[in-house]
Amino acid sequence: MKILCPLGCEEITIYQNLQSHLDVCKNLEKKYKCNLCSKSFSVGDDYSIFEIENHKKNCDKILVKCVYCEKEMLRNQYEIHNYQCEMKILKCEKCKFNYPLKFKIAHDEFYCKKIFGFVENARNVFN
Repeated sequence: MKILCPLGCEEITIYQNLQSHLDVCKNLEKKYKCNLCSKSFSVGDDYSIFEIENHKKNCDKILVKCVYCEKEMLRNQYEIHNYQCEMKILKCEKCKFNYPLKFKIAHDEFYCKKIFGFVENARNVFN
């Protein structure tokens, strides 16, 4: 697998040769700084390379997209948004109907209370 030097020297190398390159890289004394969150990392050993690559994948400032409403937001805002997204699909335990969170009140008050209640009453009458 070919990778770009994490020290920013523009050198492209295969992963197996990365440590050899880092030993002689012209940017060896530099620190890696995330261009999204500005976090700095010291560079020089396998662990620091792993830490940098891990951070690049998991930085809180990476844009992610909600699977329900497709709105883009920062990764560190996703968990809260996901909990309260109006388009998140809920499943009613009573009627087993799936509906978006934004219709919860309408579903609970109209569908389950009136229509589902009507069906239950009809079943009781005909049984």
